Amino acid sequence: MNMGEHNAAEGRSTVVISFGSNTERKGENVLEALEWFGALVPGARVSHIYETAAVGGGSRPYMNAVGIGSTDMCLQSITMAAKAYEQNHGRDHESRARGEVPIDIDVVMWNGLVSRPHDFNCDFFQIGYNALVTV
Repeated sequence: MNMGEHNAAEGRSTVVISFGSNTERKGENVLEALEWFGALVPGARVSHIYETAAVGGGSRPYMNAVGIGSTDMCLQSITMAAKAYEQNHGRDHESRARGEVPIDIDVVMWNGLVSRPHDFNCDFFQIGYNALVTV
């Protein structure tokens, strides 16, 4: 199955997720989130972890990665799981007010359709995505 296909007979969807963090433990935070994604979506592939500048003028660079996998979860369920992971790992109103992102997890593509066009076009997504789709 290629990246843009949805196999309705198997009830599986292709999900592409971006991961990012800008805190002191940013590399470890992204690595732990990638491990979580691998458990949530068995057989998923993940990019290397890389650093990018903050989007929108923030002063803290980010560590980022991208994951791709096939899942029988629906979009709402995987999104809710991602947001719960963020909250459980310190992403809250106070961290946002300080400009700290312990972990950010976003579904950027679902079944080949771009759900977050701004993210899709940014280096923090494109670097990891291109590494995965050109393999």
